[in-house]
Amino acid sequence: MNIFTFNLMVLLQRVDDALSSERGKARPDGHLVARLRLRRDVLMSRLRRSLAGPRVLGA
Repeated sequence: MNIFTFNLMVLLQRVDDALSSERGKARPDGHLVARLRLRRDVLMSRLRRSLAGPRVLGA
């Protein structure tokens, strides 16, 4: 696994942690939750492309 893919995984974990922390609050900030969900989706998409790239190229 290259360092870029590893860093994407670390960032995704941090966003997931922040999202679950915000959701666990008595009064979660709706705007922050929406931004974190969007960030999670973008990171997940990029991670999928990063992991699928070598397979698609036949490596």
